[in-house]
Amino acid sequence: IRSVGLSYGHALHSSVEMPVRAQKAPDKDDFDESPGGSGLDEESGKGESLIRFLLGDPRFRTPMLALWIADAGGSLHMPMVMFFFMSLGAQPLDMGIFGFIMRCGSMVFSPIYGRCVDRFGIRTPLLVCLSFCGAGCIVRGCAQEIWHLYAAQLLMGAGGGSAWSMVKGFISKHVDAPRRSWLLAGLKLQMTVLTLSKVLYPALNAGLAFSLSLETQLAKYRAVITTCTVFCWAGVGLLLAFPPTPSSLTNAASSASESKQDKVQQVPISRRFLVQAAAVAAASCASTVCTALWPLFLRSRFGWDASEFAYLSCADSALTAAALAAFARFVGRGAASAASGAGEADITVPLRRAALGLAAAAAVAVVLLATQGESRVHRG
Repeated sequence: IRSVGLSYGHALHSSVEMPVRAQKAPDKDDFDESPGGSGLDEESGKGESLIRFLLGDPRFRTPMLALWIADAGGSLHMPMVMFFFMSLGAQPLDMGIFGFIMRCGSMVFSPIYGRCVDRFGIRTPLLVCLSFCGAGCIVRGCAQEIWHLYAAQLLMGAGGGSAWSMVKGFISKHVDAPRRSWLLAGLKLQMTVLTLSKVLYPALNAGLAFSLSLETQLAKYRAVITTCTVFCWAGVGLLLAFPPTPSSLTNAASSASESKQDKVQQVPISRRFLVQAAAVAAASCASTVCTALWPLFLRSRFGWDASEFAYLSCADSALTAAALAAFARFVGRGAASAASGAGEADITVPLRRAALGLAAAAAVAVVLLATQGESRVHRG
């Protein structure tokens, strides 16, 4: 719900300005046509994929590779994080606070990183971000007490929780407004696809247990978590070895672009948009709570461990990726149509259909969980 909902939220916010912009085709000044690479509009017109665009532009290639490596490595151990917390004696309240700390850290540090990216470029802020993430993984893997986990969450909130938003903001400022929703949906799809690496957790767990002669489950958990540090700092090494090409979008050019955009008539945000945004936020909150409680329910109800949960979580990510792929294709066609002046990119209909589908799925889930709870009470 959160993955699809936030992508629709980004696109919905971008579409507020789109009807005004759709009346004229973007001119040359709307794009950053530096020697490092062509604009995203030109690439899309040629049918090039988003991945090819990102890897073909020297400004984006190294940051995206570093981020992909770190994110894929982080997803490897995600299925067992909650089970590791439980092994150390963490209670459901502690797990909720862990998630709260992580998200608060992301909310606080993301604007700071964004400001640093605008002033100094993407390389240094991303280096700091990935370094914090790697340090947080080490602290988490070596944790002996609950407060160690709190410290790890603080470090990871200042690190991995802000990486994607930083890179998305950096790339978005080089892209014309009608295509930003397409870009954001595509990047969200990439992020979701990378989480499919969690299906490799059982193999990684078994391999580390065999090679390191680990016997206890807690020791296996620690070994898997520590591997996240390797991926984070591999991204750091890549950024140090292959610095990205400095952006040609200087402060003066950025100010000129902002002043030009200020002259464009802004459509006021309607009450309908606020209601839709509130619905997306409510769905995100519900999804976050379910994410924390779901492993606890599976363990208490079915006796599942991290390996079984990895397969279920991978299936969930695969379905989310399929939905995002369909949405990204729709937004790409709509944005191309708007940019050419052929029409507006209206996402109201697919948004309504997605909301109805999510509501139906949530209702089925509630009924199934309630039925399971009643049958368990009767058996007891």
